Amino acid sequence: MLIALTVVVAAGVLTLGQRKPAPQTKEKPTSPPPAISVITPALTARDLSLAKTIDQIIDRSDLQQGRLGVFVMSLSDGRIVYSHDGDHLFTPASNMKAYTTAVALDSLGADYRWRTSVYADKKPDANGSINGDLILYGRGAPDLISKAKGDAPSLARFADQLYEAGVRRVAGNIVGDESYFRSELFGVGWQWNDLQWYYGAQPSALSVDENTIEVTMGPGNKIGDHASVVVSPNQNYVRLMNTGTTADRDAPTSIGVLRDLSGNDIHVWGEFPTGGHAFSAFLSVHNPALWAATLFKQALIARGINVSGEPRNRDFRVDEKGKFDPQKELELASQDSEPLSEIIRRTNKESNNLYAELILRTLGKERGSTAPDPDPRKKQTR
Repeated sequence: MLIALTVVVAAGVLTLGQRKPAPQTKEKPTSPPPAISVITPALTARDLSLAKTIDQIIDRSDLQQGRLGVFVMSLSDGRIVYSHDGDHLFTPASNMKAYTTAVALDSLGADYRWRTSVYADKKPDANGSINGDLILYGRGAPDLISKAKGDAPSLARFADQLYEAGVRRVAGNIVGDESYFRSELFGVGWQWNDLQWYYGAQPSALSVDENTIEVTMGPGNKIGDHASVVVSPNQNYVRLMNTGTTADRDAPTSIGVLRDLSGNDIHVWGEFPTGGHAFSAFLSVHNPALWAATLFKQALIARGINVSGEPRNRDFRVDEKGKFDPQKELELASQDSEPLSEIIRRTNKESNNLYAELILRTLGKERGSTAPDPDPRKKQTR
């Protein structure tokens, strides 16, 4: 169906593009070719029943003033079972996750896993000291977390691996490297007023805890006190500015929260009634690679590894001299993500924007036009 449509469109363009009629030939007229009949499979009673049911659902819904498109085609014989504005254009929204994840399953396979690594330029010395930087290198894993939780890949487990390998001190900095992806900071078309929330978290090749923090707000101890605001995890990565106050019991809750789009200053303001119930908001963090390095430093210290340097970050926007090549470094530790099949289940079940964007960028890295392939024909096809 798609190929036939493409041919028809192309033919139409060529016809419209002719500036003058073709010259007449003197050949004898020939009889026109026989017409090609297209047999459309007849609708079944079940098709008609389904169409009636969908129409009833649409008619009874609250979407009468909205735009709704439904298109159902049989995979067995190609018949159009039902169409309601099926030829109109719509903003696909989260329906695109189904296409993105289907392509990922087909191209990468259900068992595909992301690898996150820790690198140094050499092994620790006899005293367990790494006399240089320690690099936490991400390749797009969506499920890396900070605290240990079962078998999930975590920064705490990285700290355990390094300690077991004899590392006791890092003399240099902790570098969070997200240079694996060469792409925009945010997803194309994302709205600016979504970016401070968890569902607008900045996609990064080095993502930890889904690049979000939890801000819990509640009343203070008595009227006039500052509202209670707790940030978790609190590693002094964000700066909290709390001007919220505690009001009397009958006052309406009027708390607001805002994170600067180009930084990690969090503003909380408004009133919280005495005796009111605390609630949480989940905010994204700015510069997630630096966030990951900050959390990793804390995990190393908690495990008993002394760190002299500071958290740093690196992306692809560095000069040739500053680029990181993992092939030239020593991998001290690594962890693999859950399989793609499980990542996709969570992506679609929770409609997770960050997961979907990381899957899309992984497709570009692994199967895009710039991805290496020993077969030149496959590379050209990409």
